[in-house]
Amino acid sequence: MFCREEIRGVVLTIEKMYRDGRQLVKGGGGSNQLNAKQLRQRIGIKPCLADCLDGLMILHEMHQAEYVMFFCLKSLHRYLLKSSVVSALSALTLKPSSSDLGALQQLLIDEPNIPKEEGR
Repeated sequence: MFCREEIRGVVLTIEKMYRDGRQLVKGGGGSNQLNAKQLRQRIGIKPCLADCLDGLMILHEMHQAEYVMFFCLKSLHRYLLKSSVVSALSALTLKPSSSDLGALQQLLIDEPNIPKEEGR
């Protein structure tokens, strides 16, 4: 399982590779600038430069989507955990008042990111 920083690092690296590749293809406007025919030129079965750059962009989009999905799932997991805690408390034999449960629910909403060190 990847951590948030690792996924973000992959996304940024692929994005940089794409930007650098595009810049190399453009050649900075000098005599080294490639034309459309050169971008599509193939040597044997190898892909052309344009295909490689398109592939890098697809990889970037896939990893970016994975990064966003990672945070959505993490937020959903936190919400479900908090919801379970509130439901379990309401089922206790002590039967806390509805205002107590409302206050607890608001606290859980206001404090979504409790560091691991404080949770122990």
